[in-house]
Amino acid sequence: MTEREADECRESIASDAEIYRGRLLDTELALWTAILTLNGILVSACSVMIAMMDGSWKIGFLTSIAASLLSSLLIFRNFNRRRYLYRCLSLVPSRETCLDDKKFDQYFKAVQKTKQYHSAHEERNKIDENYAICLLALATLACVATSYAKLFFTQ
Repeated sequence: MTEREADECRESIASDAEIYRGRLLDTELALWTAILTLNGILVSACSVMIAMMDGSWKIGFLTSIAASLLSSLLIFRNFNRRRYLYRCLSLVPSRETCLDDKKFDQYFKAVQKTKQYHSAHEERNKIDENYAICLLALATLACVATSYAKLFFTQ
């Protein structure tokens, strides 16, 4: 690879890396949003449970909290996988790496391996997202159902 080709190659990779840096930032912001949202759900569920401390009604609220925690763990795992991908893809090789064919081949193989890893886990990410949504729905349903049951059956 000539110096000019190396510079063009590096510029091309750098522009792609800029896109991935933006995606990395987006996923990090989304991770924090998910954490705050799920923490709000847990705090709300705990507040309801504390307000209704009868022993026989605790199971519904505990189910809600457990489902919310499991849902948050799935979301965290999903976001961590995506952050890892974008972090790896946002790395720009040095000019020396672009000039050295052997080093550039190693860089290129590492990028390809990361993309293959992500492709292999993309289906798992989708499944995790669906489970997280279902668990969040279950948590909401358990909390609401237990609240209404306690309200109607204890009067």
